[in-house]
Amino acid sequence: MRRKPVAVIDSNLFVSGLFGQNTTTAQLQELWIRQKIYLGTSIEIMKEVNRVLQYPRIKKHLTGNDDLIRRFFRLVFRKALVAEDHFETDRVVDDPTDNIFLACALGTRS
Repeated sequence: MRRKPVAVIDSNLFVSGLFGQNTTTAQLQELWIRQKIYLGTSIEIMKEVNRVLQYPRIKKHLTGNDDLIRRFFRLVFRKALVAEDHFETDRVVDDPTDNIFLACALGTRS
């Protein structure tokens, strides 16, 4: 049996998905919801997503949506493949903060 692909999504895609503004994100979310792909994430990625959600320009759009945010995080932690942050890498030199996504991909591969 062939394993489903694993998508490791950047923080910006996670956040834009909350606003429904990105067709790529909407397609990935739909594939994940329909169980055509796995969503790969990690504690570090979720911390980064939470940090991005605190940016004033983002937070102003989320005022009054605390329940949406809680449900989002609950869904991710219940349904995603959460890597245990065992891998570290420094291969992404242009933006070192992106190394967490590569490390997550390594941690969720079969």
